[in-house]
Amino acid sequence: MTNLILKKSNLGKAVFANKNFKKNEKIIVFKGALMKKAELPELINPEDDRYMQVSKNKYLGPSGNFDDFFNHSCNPNAGIKIIDKKVILMAIQNIKKKRGNNLGLFNNNG
Repeated sequence: MTNLILKKSNLGKAVFANKNFKKNEKIIVFKGALMKKAELPELINPEDDRYMQVSKNKYLGPSGNFDDFFNHSCNPNAGIKIIDKKVILMAIQNIKKKRGNNLGLFNNNG
């Protein structure tokens, strides 16, 4: 994925912009399966939790790929939208490709 890069950060692994993204531009379509809360596995190690709540009772499961490493941010530059049962990460502001500019995720899951 040339538009994004995965590298180490103070949070462990994180995803960084490898190009400039404009506000409202699609960044990535997540590949994990959508599931209900009751379908979530019980996790023993919280650091292995790659499940993301995307609505009141819907969660996105891990894909085992690149898209599992987006981190939450209190000062986000990206957010999710669900369109036709696809979870899409969108830029919520202009994002510049620069050293140390990781993609911080905002998830307003209602």
